[in-house]
Amino acid sequence: MYQNYNNNQLRLSIPLEINIPSNHVAVAISHFVDSIPDKLIYEKAMTSGRPAYNPAMLLKVILFAYTRQNVVR
Repeated sequence: MYQNYNNNQLRLSIPLEINIPSNHVAVAISHFVDSIPDKLIYEKAMTSGRPAYNPAMLLKVILFAYTRQNVVR
């Protein structure tokens, strides 16, 4: 079982509004990762313990970081 996340969330719990244009690289990454078949991204989830982070969401974060040339050393 993975933690739920919603890509189309309209509000944050903090007073912050950010409009991402449809031609932004983050939108392209999101569409790309969403087009990958679930069978390739998800494996059998553990039934005990804390739910893991969603692998698709983590992949989106990693790909976006690479586009921004963020390197952890």
